Amino acid sequence: MPSVHTITRVCRVDLPYLVFFILHYLEYLCVDGIFLLVLMDVGNQEDIDYLSNVLTSIKWRDRIHLVQGTQEQIHGMNPDEALKEMMETVLDTFPLFQNATFESNDWLLSVDSDEYLYLPGTLMEFLDTIPSRVMQIKFPWICVENTRPWLSRHPYLDILELPWTESIYVKSIVRVHDRVRYKDPHAFLLPRRNITWICRDGDPMLFHLHSQSLATTLNKILYHRLPEKSDEEQRQILKEAVSRRDPELFFSLYKICIIRRDITEGIPYPKVMLCERFHEMLGQYIDVWEFREKEKEMLYAALDPAAVEWITAICKDIL
Repeated sequence: MPSVHTITRVCRVDLPYLVFFILHYLEYLCVDGIFLLVLMDVGNQEDIDYLSNVLTSIKWRDRIHLVQGTQEQIHGMNPDEALKEMMETVLDTFPLFQNATFESNDWLLSVDSDEYLYLPGTLMEFLDTIPSRVMQIKFPWICVENTRPWLSRHPYLDILELPWTESIYVKSIVRVHDRVRYKDPHAFLLPRRNITWICRDGDPMLFHLHSQSLATTLNKILYHRLPEKSDEEQRQILKEAVSRRDPELFFSLYKICIIRRDITEGIPYPKVMLCERFHEMLGQYIDVWEFREKEKEMLYAALDPAAVEWITAICKDIL
């Protein structure tokens, strides 16, 4: 039987909106399963318990496969390096992918937990229309910026209400076989003479909630380890900006600069057939308040409430 799976990493900053991601792909796009590559320390019982509660609340628990990262992947590597290593492990060891051949019709979609693929129907219905010689499909990457202080009630609301920004990047789904290798978060490496299908202009589109909220953006700076984006230097700038109450220093942060640029230069897409189908799904998910509270708890653990209030105030009229 043909199959389609989604694979994503899970870090601390992904927890507040992970439930929406899982339900989007399992219920809306009807994928057969999701691989969660967990880059959280099992010693951090609070986060592990929170992840367990999220999974317990979902009726398709048997279709979610957890892959726990090693201590080296969690603490010694940046998230992109760890993702690449864990992806290779899944491709090399999971029976579904070990036994895949050129003739198989098993697909793997690699996305982050803040990325939502839009299709008029299910993902397999779309894949059934793709010629058998196509081994990889690249989807347009549409960025969405939410600069409100906290998470929205539902990610779809951001997609429907906020401006869209075209990106030069793509995200990819690959027809799995034993010679496919993971390249980076945007594409796979294929054997020579294999065909990549590039989608353009309209359906399908992959929405990247580049900023889910101001709090999430700050949490990424505080808890991620991406060079130049959320490394020790960036954390030091944030701490100095907060301690000195210096807006100029705060707005020099890489992730904040990118958000301001996107808002200034973004070209809103026409919000076409998307609305009706997305609205069908609104209101069917777990209440978001507890996830907003988790987002706040993470931020307050690193910055005191007075600092958060100052940041929110200086961003109010600028972001």
